[in-house]
Amino acid sequence: MLVGEGDYRYELTPGWERRPADWANRDVPGIAVDAADRVYCFTRSEHPVIVYERDGTFVGTWGDAWYSRFLPHLITITADGRVFLAGDRDHTIREFTLAGELVRTLGEAYVFSDTGYVPLAGQTPRVLRGAGPFNRPTQLVVAPNGDWYATDGYGNSRVHHFAPDGELLRSWGEPGNGPGEFALPHSLWVSADGRIFVCDRENDRVQVFGPTGDLLAIWSNCAMPSQLAGHHDGVVYLLEVGHRAGTRTVFGVLREADIPARITVRDLDGAILATLLPDPDPNAPGGLPNPHGIAVDSHGDLYVGSIPFLDIYPPYRPNPRFDPECATIQKFVRRR
Repeated sequence: MLVGEGDYRYELTPGWERRPADWANRDVPGIAVDAADRVYCFTRSEHPVIVYERDGTFVGTWGDAWYSRFLPHLITITADGRVFLAGDRDHTIREFTLAGELVRTLGEAYVFSDTGYVPLAGQTPRVLRGAGPFNRPTQLVVAPNGDWYATDGYGNSRVHHFAPDGELLRSWGEPGNGPGEFALPHSLWVSADGRIFVCDRENDRVQVFGPTGDLLAIWSNCAMPSQLAGHHDGVVYLLEVGHRAGTRTVFGVLREADIPARITVRDLDGAILATLLPDPDPNAPGGLPNPHGIAVDSHGDLYVGSIPFLDIYPPYRPNPRFDPECATIQKFVRRR
C-alpha cells in the first residue's frame, strides 16, 4: 500500500510490530525514536514503554511496575537520550533514561492545578480558566537552547516554559478560540530557530509562538491536529485526527467538512506539500483507528500510534467502531 504524492510517498510495512505473541495490542498514544532509530511506544497496557528495533524486532520493555497509575499520553526523546513521559492520570511529567531509570518528576502526583475543569463522559469538557502546572498534561519537549516547553492539556489551556533545571519561567494561554487561546493544547514541537508550534486540537489549528509566548502565526487548514513531528529536511509531519461535517468544536463552532484521518507534510509556514491518506477503513491494514501519536526516524520513515479503545481504565472496552485486533502501531517507509 502506497500513500502520499510527489517527493513524499510512503509504503505501509504490514505486521511491522513483532511483539510477544501473548501480549494484547492496546492503545498506543505516544511513539518516539532515539538517535539510533530504536522505536519507543508509550502504551496503555501492562507494558507501558515497549522498545523495538527499526525493523520491528522486539527489544524490551520498562515501566511495568507503575502502568496502572500513570495513564500514558505522549513521549519525547531528546537527541542526547532523555525520555520525557506525560502522565495524564497523575498530573506529572517525568524524565527517564533510555533504560527506564527515573531522573526527576515535574509536578506532584495526583495534585492538580485549579482550572475549574470537570470531566464529562464522552466529551471534551471546557476548562474555565488557565492555571499553573499541571492538570492532565500532554507533552514536554526540549528546545534547541535547552529550555523545556509543555502543553497542559486536557484539564488546562496553557503552555508552560521551564528552565533546563525544571524551574517554571512563564506560562501562557487561556481557554477560548481567539488568538493565543486554546481548546486542548495537545502537543508541541520547537524548530531550530526557536519557534514553538502548538497543536490546538479542538480549535482545528496549529498556533506558532516565539520563545516567550508571543503569537507569530496560526495554521487554520487543519482537522483536529494531534501531534507534529519535525525532520532534518526542513518539513514537519502533522498527524490529524479528522472530523465529520455537522460536529462542533468544544466552543460550539460548526465543522462543515468531512475530513478523514490523515498525515499532512508541511513546510514551516504551514503550506501543505503532500497529503497522506491511508485506507479509509480504520480497521484495515494502513487505516488509522483514532490516530494519536507520530514520529519520524532519520531515514524519513513514519511511525503512527493509535488509540481505538475508549475506556482508559482496566478492563478495557473497545470502541465499537474499531476491530479489537486493528493495528495500533504502524510503520510507513519513505520511498524516494
